[in-house]
Amino acid sequence: MKKEAIFFLILLLTFNIPLIYSATEEGYGEGNDNLGQFTDSFENDDNVTVMVNVINNVTLECMELYFTSATKVFFDPVSAREWDWYPAKDPRMAFSVGGNDYIQVSSDNLAQGRGVFFLTINREWLKDKYIRWSWQQYQSTGTSRSLCYFELRDYEHDRTNDNDFPEGTYKGWLLEYKAITVSGAWSGWLTEDRLMDNLTLGIYTNCTAMFIMHDAWNSQNIKMQIDWIEINEGAGGTDNLITINFEDATNLVMEQLGTQDDYGYVNNTGLPFRSGGFAPNGYFITEDYLNYTTGNSLALLTNTSIPEDTLLTVEFSNDNITWALNDWEPMFGGLEAIDLRDLNYTDLYLRYNFTGTVLKTPRLYQSRLVTTNGTGGVGGIVYITTGINSSGILIVIFLLTIGSILVYGVYRRK
Repeated sequence: MKKEAIFFLILLLTFNIPLIYSATEEGYGEGNDNLGQFTDSFENDDNVTVMVNVINNVTLECMELYFTSATKVFFDPVSAREWDWYPAKDPRMAFSVGGNDYIQVSSDNLAQGRGVFFLTINREWLKDKYIRWSWQQYQSTGTSRSLCYFELRDYEHDRTNDNDFPEGTYKGWLLEYKAITVSGAWSGWLTEDRLMDNLTLGIYTNCTAMFIMHDAWNSQNIKMQIDWIEINEGAGGTDNLITINFEDATNLVMEQLGTQDDYGYVNNTGLPFRSGGFAPNGYFITEDYLNYTTGNSLALLTNTSIPEDTLLTVEFSNDNITWALNDWEPMFGGLEAIDLRDLNYTDLYLRYNFTGTVLKTPRLYQSRLVTTNGTGGVGGIVYITTGINSSGILIVIFLLTIGSILVYGVYRRK
């Protein structure tokens, strides 16, 4: 089968192609309805049939199909963790919010160990971005030392898991590093800006940005304070993506206290906790397009968005059992026409396969069939049956502006 841009243009000019799309909503409705905007998602292994009969005068503003994960949390809260670094020593770390303006970890004169604030971040997403932050160090002795460190580790640390904070060593390769080195008591507020350009060396999905205060000596006390953290596309705070402003950190929740492995998290930071990320792959299968139209198939018209490192393909079947030589037809994004004349099918099922990453997914905006008698099915009836693998949920977004027309929809779970 072959895609030809000229063929697509001829089709558009030859046929008066109405707007025939599928929308999703569980339930049943018919009559003169203004559907407006509605969205839906179908869980793993759901089998849903959707039918919409659009008669005329319809403006399609958006129709999207894509796959997303139901379980992945994109950002966890900023965690606080006491780290029992030295055998037979007590870290004695205290975590607090200072003046509703910054977060702080401090030690007393008897402490030996580490206190850490950290954030887990998707490594692929963070690659080639900048982490920028404001912090300062205090030490009671005034000796020139580096006691506060930023480390990016190739590992997803869990504040509740003692095994992630072993005595005297680390989990995960060191990908980035920055330290405060200062003589005197206070360093003063320092702004750091680090390009995350070594992340291809990692192997884990997530990495951990760690802000570490290290106390190795008796008879001194140390403080580390962090005012804010940013993640930006560019240096110097340009093209900001995430801002964690601890002026809003009104609540520090310590989930475990009174041990040498205390932990908790910072609340109300303005950090966007987003469920999601995308499923690595998924698929859906249409019902028989030719059951709702007449004439011979000429072409499949599609409109897609296919980001780099993702793939969207389609396969054809006459019976929903045997597919066309198991030969997936790749799509390349935008408006496309796939020539179907050599199939000569009496029935036509389509199977779309989505291959993405946790950060990017292909999207299908349009799927229409052109025959010798029209497009999309005479009368405008289109069926889609979702067939979703275990990796995710199919999201369907459908937005119509509808005049005074008849809209007939049947939505049912099988």
